[in-house]
Amino acid sequence: MKSNEKGFSLVEGLLTVLVLTVIGFVGWYVLNANQEKSVGTANKSAQESPGPEQKTNDPYEGWKTYTSKIGSGLTFKYPADWYFPDADATTEPFKNNLGGREADHVLKSVKPTFSEPGPGGVSTNQYLCLSIDEYTSNGWQHSKWQTSKPVKDVPLTINGKIVNFGLFAGSSPMMSELYINNPNHPSGDHFITTKEGYVVAIKAAYNYCQQSGGEAGIANPQADFMQQPEVKTVELIISSIKF
Repeated sequence: MKSNEKGFSLVEGLLTVLVLTVIGFVGWYVLNANQEKSVGTANKSAQESPGPEQKTNDPYEGWKTYTSKIGSGLTFKYPADWYFPDADATTEPFKNNLGGREADHVLKSVKPTFSEPGPGGVSTNQYLCLSIDEYTSNGWQHSKWQTSKPVKDVPLTINGKIVNFGLFAGSSPMMSELYINNPNHPSGDHFITTKEGYVVAIKAAYNYCQQSGGEAGIANPQADFMQQPEVKTVELIISSIKF
C-alpha cells in the first residue's frame, strides 16, 4: 500500500512538471507574439506618420496674400511680420500726373521709427523697403535707370516669366538699389505689364524708399547689400507675384 502511494506520488510529480512546462511555453509564446505585434504596429505607424524630412518645405507658410485694389489683377504674398499698412487701407488709388490711376505699395521689413514725427524725421532703425507700384498709364519713367546699367542681375521668375532684378550701385554698398531690369519694355527698363494692361514698377532699398533721412538709419553702410537676409525675402515676395 505504501509503495503504491509512492508510485502515485511520482506520477503526480511528473504530471505537475509537464503541466507547468506546457503552461510556461504557452505563456512565453503569447507574450512573444504580443511583443512582435506591438513592434510591428509601432513600425507601421512610424512609416505612415510623416517625419520631419517628409514635411513640405513651403517658404510661404504663414504668409499673407495681397490683391490689388486698382483692378490690375496683381497679387503677391508677403510675410505676416513685415510692416505693410497698405494691405488694410481702404483709400482709393490716386491720379498721377499723367492722369492715370496709380497705387503705390510699400512693404518694410520692420516698422520704422523716427527721431521726430513728420516728414523731416530721421529713421533710427534699419529696415528694407520694397515698393510695388501700379499704373494705368505707361508713360512714367526713371531716366536714371534708362541710362545706367546694373552692376549685377538676379534672374527671378514672375508669373512664369524670367525677369532681371538689377542691382544699381549707390554711394555705399548698403545704399545700392534693386530694380526690375527690363530693357525691352516700352515704358522703361524697370517695368512689367499685367494681363490687364497695367504697368508695375518694383524697387527694393534700405531706408531710401519714399521717406526722408537717406542713409542715416543704415547701421552698416559698407555691408554687402545682396547678403542681407531681407533681400532673400524680397526675392521670394517678387517670385510670388501673379497677374
